[in-house]
Amino acid sequence: MHTRAKRWLVSLSVSLACASAFAEPLAEFDALVKRCREAFEQRPATEVLYAEPVKAWVKRQYAPTTVVFRVQKTSSSVSPFVGQIEVTQNASAQRGEDENAVRALDVSAEENVMRSVHRISLAFRDNSWTPISGTSRVDVRRDVNDSFTKVDSAKHGREALLELQGPIAMCMGQPARFSQSALREVP
Repeated sequence: MHTRAKRWLVSLSVSLACASAFAEPLAEFDALVKRCREAFEQRPATEVLYAEPVKAWVKRQYAPTTVVFRVQKTSSSVSPFVGQIEVTQNASAQRGEDENAVRALDVSAEENVMRSVHRISLAFRDNSWTPISGTSRVDVRRDVNDSFTKVDSAKHGREALLELQGPIAMCMGQPARFSQSALREVP
């Protein structure tokens, strides 16, 4: 075999090895995003629960959740890839004093809308995707003619991210845990 052909084969082999090394983290990230989307798709469109923060029964109507993501290659040997998942969910809600009254409520998709945006940053380390930080923002809109108003925002370290419950936990590869106050009861 000629020297030129040998160089070409070596170059091709190295290229294929690099492509394979790149494909595996991407496939794992795609699987993580898929589980994230599925967790939100499997959540009931309507839930009735006792919300401890407002000390009232609440009926929520969820709009379809949007999940977008991106992955970048880095020059770091510790974390050769980083990724971000952004989950945007809208929910209309009404609250009341007792469970039966709340179950009977009609919830409009255009009034009392809460938009939650969670951004989760992950790094590919030791051959797996690890949550490293995140942010969350909550905006509300009382009426369809109003603009959204920022109500709350927070930055989360790794430990705080791992404490998040519900479908958002699946976006970090965690089980979808639910708090006692968020047990789903769908009419």
